[in-house]
Amino acid sequence: KMETQLEMVFSTGHGQEETKIFTQQPLGIQFGSKMPIIIKRLRLGSQAQQLGVELGWKVHSINGTPLTNMSFHQAYTMLSESSAPL
Repeated sequence: KMETQLEMVFSTGHGQEETKIFTQQPLGIQFGSKMPIIIKRLRLGSQAQQLGVELGWKVHSINGTPLTNMSFHQAYTMLSESSAPL
């Protein structure tokens, strides 16, 4: 069976994007409760840190769905639902 995974595309702030594939919980990222979703803290030794996610990166899309024009509640719900099966 295909391994469940969560694909997140981040805007790194220099007009560049980074795609990271998460395969397990916890993701290890913390962010503020407003849009855009910006990485504020990384849990030490977490999957996010191992993948090279950096502070200040903005979440651009989750599993191919852009967060543009979404409310924080919509984006957070989508992130929760997408990471639940991991």
